[in-house]
Amino acid sequence: MFDLEVLVVDDDPTSRQIVKRCLEDAQYKVTTASSGDEAIELLSEKVYDVVITDLEMPGSASGIGVLEYAKEQCDSTEVIIMTAYGSVKSAVDAIKKGASDYLIKPLDLTDILFRVQKISSLKCVLKDSLDLRMAIETTEQSTSETIQNLEMIVADFCETCCQMKKILGNESLGKEQRIKKASELLNHLAEKYAEMAHGLVDG
Repeated sequence: MFDLEVLVVDDDPTSRQIVKRCLEDAQYKVTTASSGDEAIELLSEKVYDVVITDLEMPGSASGIGVLEYAKEQCDSTEVIIMTAYGSVKSAVDAIKKGASDYLIKPLDLTDILFRVQKISSLKCVLKDSLDLRMAIETTEQSTSETIQNLEMIVADFCETCCQMKKILGNESLGKEQRIKKASELLNHLAEKYAEMAHGLVDG
């Protein structure tokens, strides 16, 4: 289960506490606000994973105001609207503005948990997907760097072989001198390989 932080907004203290207790019993972290204005103040200070807000509340900020502000602060915040049966059309309008779901009062606690657990599962999938994508990108970068290193080694080896061939075929030098110079080139290449291999192991 994704460790959600939930903000519950309702001017009805009984309804607010029922939802809070229900979610806390399910091990979610819950903060409450008694008005839309208080909710907006809390949202200005912190990002919540889920906001569950009543639609109709006194004050300058209604549930729609909370919805709009929450999505403005963080588009990944999921907002669930609570409303009376007669305001279902308003709840549907809220979904068009970005709310993920709505609940009809009187509230069904099982329904509340189902909606929040659905969000939790979705966030888990998104997080796992992001972690997998980052792991793939890291692997691709590492593979690309390894291929580049191997290409450099092959090019260096070919160049060294060409130089050794020229030295060994240079009859103006004595036999021992040719062997010594060719050996020096080979030893230099071996040392370079050893340093690169050590770096790959450490990495």
